[in-house]
Amino acid sequence: SRLSPARPLGSTPPSLSLSLSCDSRDRFRSRPAMAALAAESTAATPADDGLDDKESELYDRQIRLWGVEAQKRIQNSKILMVGVGGLGAEVVKNLVLAGLSATIVDGATVSEADLASNFFLDAEDIGKNRAAAVLPRVQELNRLVTVECCAESLETMAADALLELVSKHNLIVCSNAPPALEKQLDALARERSIAFYAGAVFGYEGAFFVDLSTHTFREENGTGETATLTEPETIEYPSLDTALAVPWDALKHRRWGPVSPTFVRYRLLSLFHERTGRPATAADGAELFALGQETLATEGYTTAAEGTAFTEAMASHLAATAQAELAPVCAVMGGVLGQEIVKFVSSKGKPIENVYVFDAMACAGKTFRVPSESEKKRAPAPAPTAAMEVECL
Repeated sequence: SRLSPARPLGSTPPSLSLSLSCDSRDRFRSRPAMAALAAESTAATPADDGLDDKESELYDRQIRLWGVEAQKRIQNSKILMVGVGGLGAEVVKNLVLAGLSATIVDGATVSEADLASNFFLDAEDIGKNRAAAVLPRVQELNRLVTVECCAESLETMAADALLELVSKHNLIVCSNAPPALEKQLDALARERSIAFYAGAVFGYEGAFFVDLSTHTFREENGTGETATLTEPETIEYPSLDTALAVPWDALKHRRWGPVSPTFVRYRLLSLFHERTGRPATAADGAELFALGQETLATEGYTTAAEGTAFTEAMASHLAATAQAELAPVCAVMGGVLGQEIVKFVSSKGKPIENVYVFDAMACAGKTFRVPSESEKKRAPAPAPTAAMEVECL
């Protein structure tokens, strides 16, 4: 196999940013950066943990990290992975190794560009359906889970068939999917209390959105055997459609600062796709520039000096990298997404609320909350200044 199934999500290096050390199978410790194990994560034998010998051996490190009950919930979960480009490949790799079953959906054909970011593919796969090409290699990662594929595009799937497919899963992850499809799947997910994630990687940047509808979780306090769980806490998440309608000036916050430049570029690419029915290409710099100027003016981010907020050079660069999934960026984004999904399934740890953005050139990730319908209040628009333009883009 190309990737060893012996490495679970909890021990995947840089993508999850988890700093772990393991002296032996029976002597596991986490560095201070890691949350301590709760009482339920004490090492257990197959006789009392409900796992068979193969499961206990394969998931040993994970059980010590997040506990037996959390591991059981992971193994009882199934993800609908929509799109298996570079980001999708990282996400499905992390989660299948962790013990989640999956259905991979992708109607695209493997291209030469896919080989640079999707480690499941070889030159011999060019021209094949992408979901079918990666399926046997994903299955090699973990023989204890079920991995299936669907080679049909969800955009053309009949409504009843789509509903049936969605209903078989408790998680949906969209990777570089069309905006209209993301909104459709999020609406179906909310109706059925299914967790929804939508992300994209474009050049050196990436972003993803989280909608857990209503989610209850607990956090761990303390270290070692004295670790305890807090009282349950519940978070309400807005839908994708609601979140995208929130004015950008309502996103500024004393805690997470001004509107993220990466978020702005992420949204411009989505808006371009919505208007044209296709993703941007290197030839779309001028059209993307016009859209950027229009959108920034609508959102209140503009000055008298034309082009200050979003220059033609910026637009050309964004268009050129719109479909570039760089492998290192996909690894980081896929790791963070995988970690967030484990939090949701295990109900342990505070999940992201509800947007994450990553800028590889700045070596920085940032989370911020897009308010729900009840929280949505447009802040008084400050007088545009050159300083504000630099801060926003």
